[in-house]
Amino acid sequence: MLSLSVERELPYTAEQLFDVAADIERYPEFLPWWQTASVLERDAGRCRVHNVVALGPLRLQFGSEALLLRPERIEVQSREAPFERLQLAWRFTPTPQGGCQLSLSVQIAMRSALMQLAVARTLNGVLSQILFAFQGRARALYGGAAPSE
Repeated sequence: MLSLSVERELPYTAEQLFDVAADIERYPEFLPWWQTASVLERDAGRCRVHNVVALGPLRLQFGSEALLLRPERIEVQSREAPFERLQLAWRFTPTPQGGCQLSLSVQIAMRSALMQLAVARTLNGVLSQILFAFQGRARALYGGAAPSE
């Protein structure tokens, strides 16, 4: 199982960043690999999602379930192929300056050893790109400084 976390302090409130992360249907608009994010079911604080992600020649389709705990965190999990196990956690921690410390952590195990190796080689860069894309989305919605890596 691979585990990795990335974080960044951003000039947006926890509520604003929570809203960006919880707007799952919009992921294909700003996340480069996300082709589809269809909410199949939504109720109080939970949603089931069908995802299609394209990474180079790979096209991954999988279901996931998100637990939305506004405005502190979002927890996503899947045990559907191609994953043996996927756990992803967004944390939104207000800062004294009025912004938010955004953190994203993932634990991932793939069913295929070859895919696990590919994920191991790219996971850090992918998580950083996800944070960068979320920062860009927040800027487009709320204004502020241009994102920088």
